[in-house]
Amino acid sequence: MTDTGIILSAIIGCGFLLLVITLFWMKTAEIKYTDRKYREGIYSELLSAITMVMVSNDPPGKVKANHILAQKVHTVNLIAGQGVLSALKTLLELQNIPDSEEIKRKREHAALEDLVFSIRKETKREPVAVNRKETESIFKFYMPVHYTLPDTDSD
Repeated sequence: MTDTGIILSAIIGCGFLLLVITLFWMKTAEIKYTDRKYREGIYSELLSAITMVMVSNDPPGKVKANHILAQKVHTVNLIAGQGVLSALKTLLELQNIPDSEEIKRKREHAALEDLVFSIRKETKREPVAVNRKETESIFKFYMPVHYTLPDTDSD
């Protein structure tokens, strides 16, 4: 084999190696992306179920909402990291503490902030705040208040 053949073989070998490394990196990135999207979907369903429990007033609606929440919690228990599980546990424990509505709502709101903070940290979503003060300026939650519409039929 001539010197040109050896050099050409080395260049082709390096190109092939570069191709294999690039394909491996792309596949790894695709797997990570798919995993993150799956987790985000599960966490989104969990937050929806938590909202259903918090805003349900009628007993049949509360039972259904708790059933859906239980299903989502079981799924989250399989995929979540320690931070998310700890924040979720704190939030769920608040459901059984008898407090005034105002105190309970504030505690639930703080626990919900912790849960969202942990989810964003786990899924590597920005912005992730460093402390509670920054968290308060980033996360805003809408908690509907049940009310009746005023009577607008005036003669």
